[in-house]
Amino acid sequence: AHDPVDLVLADMRMPGMDGSALLARLPAAVPAIIITGADVLPPPRAAAMLRKDELTRDRLEFTLRGVIRDAS
Repeated sequence: AHDPVDLVLADMRMPGMDGSALLARLPAAVPAIIITGADVLPPPRAAAMLRKDELTRDRLEFTLRGVIRDAS
């Protein structure tokens, strides 16, 4: 809560708070990548969403680079 964050990488389903609730609490300037194995629509605040079957090292790196590029 007190340290600046450059990027959030989270799962859509987490104990206590899901990805949508987390995104609702983040400042709009903080980009977020949401990962899920569920068949759900991307939250409106996510900079990107990767499904479990898309989660390869290359795909994650490509997505991270794109989100960081777009945020700068």
